[in-house]
Amino acid sequence: MAKKGEGKTIQWIRDHLNYQGDDCIAWPFSIDRGVGRGRISHNGKMWWSHRLMCELVNAPPPSPDYHAAHNCGNGHLACMNPKH
Repeated sequence: MAKKGEGKTIQWIRDHLNYQGDDCIAWPFSIDRGVGRGRISHNGKMWWSHRLMCELVNAPPPSPDYHAAHNCGNGHLACMNPKH
């Protein structure tokens, strides 16, 4: 159940923060078809969904120069596995 004021997209991310499987898990919501990445609005800002997952799992990057990369190679398929 989503917390009051949160949508199902952020709740989906919260539900998968501790996912321990090795398989890719695909973002089931809005996807930018040009690049295959999920999109989400959170706290008044548009995010790539995998970037928000990465920051919630690992904390914000030390500078804006850091990128959330996918070691699975499936970022273009909207992979959201927090271990990838």
